[in-house]
Amino acid sequence: MRIRRIAILRVDPDSSNVYSDFSHPGLAISIIGTVLKNAGYDVACYVDAICPASWDELVGSDLVALTVNSACFRESYQLADRVRREIGCPAVYGGPHVTFRPDEALRHGDFVARGEGEETILELVRALEAGHTDFSAIAGLSWRDTSGQVHHNPDRDLSHNIDMIPDQSLIKGFRAFNRRPSQRIFPTGMLVSTSRGCPFKCGFCTIPQVTGATMRYRDHDAVVADIRQQMAFSGHPYIYFADDNFAVNAKRLKKLLQRFIDERLGMRFSAQIRVETTRDPELMALLKKAGCYLVFVGYESLNDETLREYTKGGRQSFNLIDASVKEFHKHGILIHGMFVIGADADVPGTAMRTVKWAEQQKLDSLQMLPICPLPGTPLLTRLESKGRVFKSFDDELGGEYIPYGAGNYVLYEPEQMTAIELQEELMDAYFRFYSIPNLLRASLKIVTEGAIRPALFQFLGRRLSRKAAPEVHRHIRWLGDRRSQARELRRAS
Repeated sequence: MRIRRIAILRVDPDSSNVYSDFSHPGLAISIIGTVLKNAGYDVACYVDAICPASWDELVGSDLVALTVNSACFRESYQLADRVRREIGCPAVYGGPHVTFRPDEALRHGDFVARGEGEETILELVRALEAGHTDFSAIAGLSWRDTSGQVHHNPDRDLSHNIDMIPDQSLIKGFRAFNRRPSQRIFPTGMLVSTSRGCPFKCGFCTIPQVTGATMRYRDHDAVVADIRQQMAFSGHPYIYFADDNFAVNAKRLKKLLQRFIDERLGMRFSAQIRVETTRDPELMALLKKAGCYLVFVGYESLNDETLREYTKGGRQSFNLIDASVKEFHKHGILIHGMFVIGADADVPGTAMRTVKWAEQQKLDSLQMLPICPLPGTPLLTRLESKGRVFKSFDDELGGEYIPYGAGNYVLYEPEQMTAIELQEELMDAYFRFYSIPNLLRASLKIVTEGAIRPALFQFLGRRLSRKAAPEVHRHIRWLGDRRSQARELRRAS
């Protein structure tokens, strides 16, 4: 089989989601694309929110690859079904959802590259070119043979060769996207990673199973070269560090931040950081001096009992959460606070109390999502064992499935409230935080402090909340139907 042109896609879910509004393409698609381009293949990458692929562009492909998370798995399967039916080329999947659901994915495709897929997909493409029909030697691959039997090869060891700089120009339309006027006003930042993995094992997170609990770090020279390349590509100095935990190794990070300062990169950056970072005054000073202007902090909960339930690693507690906000703001760093609501320890009113605290602490933006029972997590296993997960049925998808959407939906029955109560309270809490009064207060900072971002956060948060509201109301009706069906089944039994 001759493979000349490979299309790599990330499709968006039908439901509203923050990723399409902020248009982060992720790193996986450009990493996979760069590996294949460096091996001599003609590669084109498409991200729906930036520049979706036209059908005419896909028709000429010899292989179509899709990166799949749980939000977009249905749309990805539907596209792959059409590709295989009308174009006749193989479809290969990668990403967290299919890593844990390879049998499901193989009903709509030919191959699944589980876990980190850059080495797996390159070996697969070379095997296809060589005319192989037996792929049992490719670690990390799930596949169907000519008789239809499914095979799951042993897992691939984690790669420690992660210094390659991904070529973002492979993403169609991405250069032009970064030069739009909206990106001048509110740039989302080019993605750069300094590490892979996360040593913590939060019960609702898939990262330790996909990228490993062992930290792997990129060489500092590679990180600096990556930053320079991405800033030159985008035409602006904004970088978003895509590490799952940017400050997990404080000693190493201090050296890297000092390198940024010494190199005079002139960048402005944001990153995901844990609350413990604020306990290190030297690290906080270096973050600010190196160009950090915004942190994404996974506070998760204000309830210590809930944090224990989440098996949140480290020393996080409410007292530390409270102190961390003051410390970030003291250094002039904006905070995007991230919370997960609906643990068994949570009670009605938890979401609204969280919003009131966020208002008192003057958080710059707020994200509150219900716990999501993602494939591969201990959370899903526990909830399914107790029959607490709500599902839909679709013959084309092979039976029951969890309709994940974009992460806004309650998909399980909480312990101390109903699913509908939690869904309604989350929506009310969003509208309270992203309200007209809070937008006006943030807008005053433009005059008093010259700070435009808090007002932009408020405006965008309100816009997203209003956009998602009709879908959330439809989901509430769906939850009502599921709960009625469950009561009927209990009565019948």
